[in-house]
Amino acid sequence: MPAHVKSAPKNKNKSKTKPPSKKMTHKEVIEEPEAAEPIKTKDDAKAIVVEQEIKFARCLAGNDPKVRNRVLKNLKKWLKLRSEGTFAFTDTDFLRLWKGLWYCMWMSDKPLVQEKLAEDLSSLVHCFNDPKVSLQFFGNFLETMCREWFGIDQWRMDKFMMLVRRIFRQVLFKLQEHSWDTELVQLYGAWLDKTIYDETKAPIGLTMHFNDLYLEEISKVTDGNIETSDVHALLEPCVVFFAKSRDLRHIKHATRNIFHKLMFQSELGQDYQEKFEYWKQAGFPCTDLDDLEVNVEVQEDSEQESENEENGEEVEKELDVRAGRVNVVLKELKFDPEEIINLFEKYRFKEFTNSKSRKTIKEMIQKFRRFAAGEFPLGTHKMPTVQDVREKFEDFDPDKKAQELLDYEEELVKNTVYMPPRVKRKMEWKQKHLMNGNGVKNGSDNGWVEENDENELPKKKKKKVEKEETPVKDAKKSKVAKKLKKSENTEEDVDMDQSKKEENAIKLLKKWAKKEKEIEKSEKLSKVAADEEVSTPKKSLVLNPFAAASTSKKQKDKKTPTKSSLKAKNA
Repeated sequence: MPAHVKSAPKNKNKSKTKPPSKKMTHKEVIEEPEAAEPIKTKDDAKAIVVEQEIKFARCLAGNDPKVRNRVLKNLKKWLKLRSEGTFAFTDTDFLRLWKGLWYCMWMSDKPLVQEKLAEDLSSLVHCFNDPKVSLQFFGNFLETMCREWFGIDQWRMDKFMMLVRRIFRQVLFKLQEHSWDTELVQLYGAWLDKTIYDETKAPIGLTMHFNDLYLEEISKVTDGNIETSDVHALLEPCVVFFAKSRDLRHIKHATRNIFHKLMFQSELGQDYQEKFEYWKQAGFPCTDLDDLEVNVEVQEDSEQESENEENGEEVEKELDVRAGRVNVVLKELKFDPEEIINLFEKYRFKEFTNSKSRKTIKEMIQKFRRFAAGEFPLGTHKMPTVQDVREKFEDFDPDKKAQELLDYEEELVKNTVYMPPRVKRKMEWKQKHLMNGNGVKNGSDNGWVEENDENELPKKKKKKVEKEETPVKDAKKSKVAKKLKKSENTEEDVDMDQSKKEENAIKLLKKWAKKEKEIEKSEKLSKVAADEEVSTPKKSLVLNPFAAASTSKKQKDKKTPTKSSLKAKNA
């Protein structure tokens, strides 16, 4: 190095920044304190919050189950702190988080692990102080499921269906905590209407699964301790969906799994099911179910339940059926059928309804009216006996029925044969206006009259009105007249009698015979000409008539040869 160039002194106190290690875990990424930078504006604070949400989503979608569990615990704490802050949650925030949570469920394996994870994810509903935010969290979950449903394969479908059930259950618990507030129930119905009950957005399988578990989860959460007005408020979104649905599959599924199930789980429906089972086991001894008398004996509780009651132990209520003889008892949901009818009448003739939904709504109203009158409208109530069947088919004549079928077939063939419009109008006129000789309409059963030329009434001739017409109008009328003549000719051919057809056939045969005679004569002449050609080979005969016409002038100019001249030439 030259002497005049001096190296810069090294700063010994300078802090050396090291890049972060490549083996940094997800826990360190979430929990590592960042450099304390002053937050100047709200936009900077919002950017930091969005960055944290993205980090959570990435870590929740990781491969390591231990890291996912740790991040999920940190997410619960973060949501509680965030709900107490000044920044309100938006739909985009929840959609970001649910993207990571959805993949967290996707990566989980084994049934017990999946069940525990579904419970942990559903418990996130209770992390918010405001119940409206909880419903917003639930609505964005349904939005995510509608978007990602078609990407779920057959091996992962069960666990996502379980996730839908668990989260819906926790939402019902949240509404129950606030004593089924009307404002919250309306907001809950609005979220259903925007997501899972929107046919343009929600897949049909997801909507059907939600309708399957709807009444079951309400019964599990409330344990039957719910007022009828609250039941009607929870059923109102289903009625709106039922009224605006244009898919017949949705309509049938909703009637069977919501409204019919509502009647079957009632006291009247349970009585019917018990009586029908006894009636079926006895081999249907009577024709009417109401004639059957059943004596029901109440069974005592099991030994285990009695021991627990004596010891004062509280048994945890099971909300899901599982192995080991663990059953779930669904309590009755009481409702007023008249209020259900009022709900149907309220939305029956709205703008968003259609003919299919209106027809099924009318049927449902009739069924609920019968239910309100104390009659169970579903199921079979009468069973015919063997004697009834025999009496029904005693007078059955197979030959007679076969003849009826043949007659019906002939009528169909007659109706399907093409008939010109003029003939059809004529037959209709005869059916309506033709009278007998006494001035009375023909008294046949079907009102038809046989076709006779004598009975036809004369057609009235229209009076011609002379008007001054321009040449353009005359030309137009001439064209119309030509078309009318053509149509009349075709109609006359169709209306031609059989005698005229035979005359035409005879004329055609005569023409054909004349043509054959002419052909025979022409053949004979051709043979004679051939013989003359053999005798006189040099003589040229013109067989083409067009050629004969062209050479006729030349032959006139030339003199006709004599016999003597022909002999001299041949010699």
